[in-house]
Amino acid sequence: MAPPIHYLLDTNAVLHSPEVLASARRLKLLIPKAVIGELTSRGREHIRNVVSSLINDALNAGAEVVNAPARLKDEPIASDRNAQRLSSADMDLARTAIGLSERDIPVCVVTLDKPMSMFLQSRSIRAITPSDFLNEQQEKATDPALLLSAQSFSSIQVRYMALSALVGGVGALGANAAYSNAAYLLSTAPVWGTVVALPLLGVLLFWYRQRFRLSYGIFEFAVGVMMSLYVFLPTFDYKSLNVLHGLQVLAGLYVMVRGLDNAGNGLQGTKMESIWKRVFGGG
Repeated sequence: MAPPIHYLLDTNAVLHSPEVLASARRLKLLIPKAVIGELTSRGREHIRNVVSSLINDALNAGAEVVNAPARLKDEPIASDRNAQRLSSADMDLARTAIGLSERDIPVCVVTLDKPMSMFLQSRSIRAITPSDFLNEQQEKATDPALLLSAQSFSSIQVRYMALSALVGGVGALGANAAYSNAAYLLSTAPVWGTVVALPLLGVLLFWYRQRFRLSYGIFEFAVGVMMSLYVFLPTFDYKSLNVLHGLQVLAGLYVMVRGLDNAGNGLQGTKMESIWKRVFGGG
């Protein structure tokens, strides 16, 4: 009897499609220790707690945590272009897959990482996307409790991203309204009130950024867009632009970039993280 296929799960596979864990009771699901470390240390605390609970349920159902082998018969070489594009956690997963293959154990890696897939294919190791995995298993039995937990986690991610977008958009509209009525607002505030309010506002924005990074990033990006556009409004007369206008546009662009950086950090630990990295790059 042929040994069962061992499915190695990448971090992005679990975050993007947590439903893959629902097959833990029936299939041989392996989660590298490095992947566990990534899943339980990235993103917001609430999401990390939910991921940890989901992983524990999968382990109780039969999934296993595995370590990369200390040595391989055929170690990846530094000149391998695809290997150079892998993070340390990715390399641990790849070495685990190679180690299983060298022991003649059927192995398949579930990942969204194209460099990972290309590297594994060069070693004759099969790699599939989470969608392909779910399609292959769609008519086979899954653990109802695990599936429900996975779907709940997906819903939590969607709500978090939608709420962040809403709050960030509303905040940007509020900032626009405050800027448009700045003269009136300043005329009604005493000098000491302005001196006190500005540092407090800075502290409040920092608190907002630290606790709600995705929402703040969307807000910051939108503010940067408005900063740049106000240079041209309402006439878009490019001939009237001067050096100060150019500096304001550059400042707006800088704020946009900072906003995107914060948004990217806010997406860590969500299903959008892999898509974001695919578009903009990153480790």
